Amino acid sequence: MARETAEERALRLDLTELALAEGAPLIGGVPERWLQRPRFRCTNFHVADRYSVGRRGRISCIFCDLPVQQTFPEDRSGPLARTDGGLPALRTRGDANEADESHRAQYSSRPPR
Repeated sequence: MARETAEERALRLDLTELALAEGAPLIGGVPERWLQRPRFRCTNFHVADRYSVGRRGRISCIFCDLPVQQTFPEDRSGPLARTDGGLPALRTRGDANEADESHRAQYSSRPPR
């Protein structure tokens, strides 16, 4: 099994912190509501509702083949939102749209909308 990178560990810890902050009972390490509409996030800021499975059973991002972690149902591609204290936070739709525009502008040659 491949070793966990620093980025993967940071993502795992951020998502664990979000899961614990919800205060709901955990099933398999995530709140039950996360299981109702599963989403998966990789360290390249991709979020999807499905993943690919490698020959050795490793679940990977459908876009870039990096390992994924289960995330909250409202999550969208782009960096995780942060509180003023630097802690991970759930994003609202407006925050997500703003982060998407920022991410798109950073990695695209097209002008922002």
